[in-house]
Amino acid sequence: MPVLNTDSAAATSKRPALGKRRLPLWVALAAALAPFSTQANTLEEVIVTAQKREQSLQDVGITVSALTGETIEKLGLYDSNDLSNSIPNLNIESPAGEGGVSVVFIRGVGLNDFATNNSGPVGFYIDEVYAGSSNSQSAALFDIDRIEVLKGPQGTLYGRNTTGGAISLVSRKPGVETEGYVRGSYGNYSTGNDEYRIEGAVGGSLGDTVQARVAGVTYHSDGYMKNLVDNSYVEKERWAARAQLNWTPTDRLNVLFNVHGSDNDSDADLYNSSADENFYEGLSDISPVLQVEQAGASVKLDYTLTDSIELVSITAYDELDKLHQEDADMLPAPIIHPEYGVEADMFSQELRLSGGSEGAVWIAGLYYFEENLDQDQGVDLTGAGLPVPYRYDNTQELSTWALFGQYEYDLSPTLTLTAGLRYTQLDVDFTSAGTGTFFLDSTVPGGMTDSYRFADDLSEDNVSGKLALNWRPVDDVLVYTSLSRGFKGGGYNGNFHINVDAIGSYDNEELTAWELGTKTRLADGRLQLNAALFYYDYNDAQIFNNAPIPGVGLPSNTIRNADASMQGLDLDLRWTPVDGLYLQLGLGYVDATYDEDIVDPVTGPLPIDGLAVQNTPELSAFALASYEWQLGDGGMIAAQIDATYSDDVYYSTFEDSAVGQSAYTLFGSRLSWHSADDALEVALWGKNLGDKEYAAYVFDLRADFGFLQRMRGVPRTVGIDVQYRF
Repeated sequence: MPVLNTDSAAATSKRPALGKRRLPLWVALAAALAPFSTQANTLEEVIVTAQKREQSLQDVGITVSALTGETIEKLGLYDSNDLSNSIPNLNIESPAGEGGVSVVFIRGVGLNDFATNNSGPVGFYIDEVYAGSSNSQSAALFDIDRIEVLKGPQGTLYGRNTTGGAISLVSRKPGVETEGYVRGSYGNYSTGNDEYRIEGAVGGSLGDTVQARVAGVTYHSDGYMKNLVDNSYVEKERWAARAQLNWTPTDRLNVLFNVHGSDNDSDADLYNSSADENFYEGLSDISPVLQVEQAGASVKLDYTLTDSIELVSITAYDELDKLHQEDADMLPAPIIHPEYGVEADMFSQELRLSGGSEGAVWIAGLYYFEENLDQDQGVDLTGAGLPVPYRYDNTQELSTWALFGQYEYDLSPTLTLTAGLRYTQLDVDFTSAGTGTFFLDSTVPGGMTDSYRFADDLSEDNVSGKLALNWRPVDDVLVYTSLSRGFKGGGYNGNFHINVDAIGSYDNEELTAWELGTKTRLADGRLQLNAALFYYDYNDAQIFNNAPIPGVGLPSNTIRNADASMQGLDLDLRWTPVDGLYLQLGLGYVDATYDEDIVDPVTGPLPIDGLAVQNTPELSAFALASYEWQLGDGGMIAAQIDATYSDDVYYSTFEDSAVGQSAYTLFGSRLSWHSADDALEVALWGKNLGDKEYAAYVFDLRADFGFLQRMRGVPRTVGIDVQYRF
């Protein structure tokens, strides 16, 4: 059976069944389904490290969704931004298009900001290394072992504290056996152009104590967005590579070296105007570029101090160089031409000490992270009557360190208590210098200037933590509840500004989360049903305000604080009723609202109390069905269909349906043949088969130009994959 998993998980190690008693409904359901056995394969177990140790996904005491590497391949996910198509209650957008900053929301918690100096409340990790600001929080998916999405505040186990959750990408590691693969993909858009992708990896032993693995991917797209000014298309060209070396000098020490890099040398995506006649066509008087270079390395040391105590050290360094140009006015005239230039380097060090004894498991850690970031950005507004182009030179130095720990203790054979605590210290230094036609500045005579300089710093600390109970009334049934608090530090508005008063700092945010859930495996492991209810009290949530500046019209582009609350449900059902058939349904529901108005000295008070939280559809769902036909020596044929549903979503704080996307459904399919030895695979596939035209993001420019700026979703794409494994 294929391993197709997007599970919500919460459990501890299995406990012995209790004696006779009155049992809850789900336990009775498990007993009722028990006679339906031996007619189909059981669901395959997925191993994750969400709690910094290897566990079955079914034995993890937090809500987790996981995608295996095989799932990623079969769904045709090329980029981490594609994950929201298959994980309900996860929303990922790129306001400035592919390669721009990523905006990630989990259960309504996120930051809808496209400034290049800020990071959102959802942590992004690649091989246990935090990725820093939102510039780095997207990645090509190649040679992936699994992806884990943790929902809810993180901090007592993870290096960087977050209020919304964490996304963790885990690559395939070097092994003893020599093996590898090469996969070629071809796709054709409904607009007529093509895309090509080649991915491959090889690994194995280099000696008795050394193993290595090298992987890479390259991608080219002829584009589906057309510029009617010169009849050109937005073309994409990017590659990424990774090399890992695993060394085991003694039976107690293991060292893993990881070197990685990527390059994106593409045309920048073109916005679509609500005034455009054709959804995938537009007008631009320039050919904006997107150039992103990333490189980094990490070293992970895993040392067994005693039979029950382990020490882990992860040291990492990454750097990024990016230039992103835009034609924001979408007209054949030089009216609004922004340019984002950013250079960043990041260093992190994590130390973890973990151990356990009969009935107890513990972990303690020390984490340090620093990021030095330079923004060289500007916007040309000459066509809008502002003759001097605007330039902004910003620098930000961020450092944070933390102590964290978590302890799990078995109160009884069926009941486990978990307690975690974290102390965080954050320091941020920010400077900004700007020149342009004019700036509004309340600190200078006349309230207007043609240049400014701003410098400030902040320092803050916080204590956060978690309490949880896991109860297993019988084998394969778990009930859990938790109360946790997450923290995300404050920062500075590093966006484009006409009003200098908008550049100041914004406050930190805290989120208190309560969760109650259950996890069950029924029918001898052939049916799995997981469900979780949650409630969030979101204090001083960091909210992006793009309301127009009075008297100017241009968006304010600031982050302000206001309270919010969320409540909802995560549900995941997987079932293999007969041999060869696999069914899956994921459902996410969230009722997310702002609980007070925004107070902004630049735009004035904004009445958002009671309105829906931006970037958060109330209902989201994912469904999949696959079937395999075994052909003996002729191999195997597999057919798969899938569907993704998103409810109405708003991309501003004002619950304006025009600045959003109405509910839509995307359909996909895949038909593949595998040779008898599974060495060769040929697959036909399709994405967005209904050729649905939908906005992946919307920005409001009606106050200036009378239309909306939209980033388009990918049209119908059909193609073929050929893969050879050795």
